[in-house]
Amino acid sequence: MMEDTILKISLFCFGAIIGSFLNVCIYRMSRRESIVRPSHRYFLVEMLTAALFLFLSSCFGLSLFFWIYAALCSGLIVVSFIDIDIREIPDEISLGGIAIGLILSLIFPRLQETAFRHLALMRSFLGILAGGGSIYVTGLIGKAVFKKESIGGGDVKLMGMVGAFIGWKLALLAFFIAPFFGSIVGIALKIRKGESLIPYGPFLSLAALISIIWGKEIIASILF
Repeated sequence: MMEDTILKISLFCFGAIIGSFLNVCIYRMSRRESIVRPSHRYFLVEMLTAALFLFLSSCFGLSLFFWIYAALCSGLIVVSFIDIDIREIPDEISLGGIAIGLILSLIFPRLQETAFRHLALMRSFLGILAGGGSIYVTGLIGKAVFKKESIGGGDVKLMGMVGAFIGWKLALLAFFIAPFFGSIVGIALKIRKGESLIPYGPFLSLAALISIIWGKEIIASILF
């Protein structure tokens, strides 16, 4: 019991340290840090990262999946806060994440639920196409209907990154989950401030996390 408590405290502290580093990434990539309330952002990111690491460890232990998903979620935290700040998602994270997802799938095929490297690489590539493609097609439809850009290219690349890690099935699930959260916040902002455009990266990131943790059970319940 004592060892388990020490492990959880250590993971929480480790997550907070990583969160501190993510704060640096957010600042340097966005270059639009608030000078009025900077410490609020720092504390939020550090506690969010620490809590997320602790949560992931409770789901995956200290397995390979924990470290890979912790890295992915760290990237999602960075892009989410930058997207909130400046309505942009940095290519350094999304495109770099796509490459890393492909490489990790090749090295650790279990990430794509197979023992064969070539099959894992193919599933990762299909995840990129499914994740990025679903958002891209949605953007085309939205542009045709509303006569203006509705989905940014950053969102396309972000979902491509997510798909590279979790494969096409879970990427598509994340694609369908994200609008649920986005619509709730979008309606609230429309009522309160009259805003019609919202950063979509945070909702895609939250949907990706849900797919990572509960995606297999959700898909199984839908199919059966």
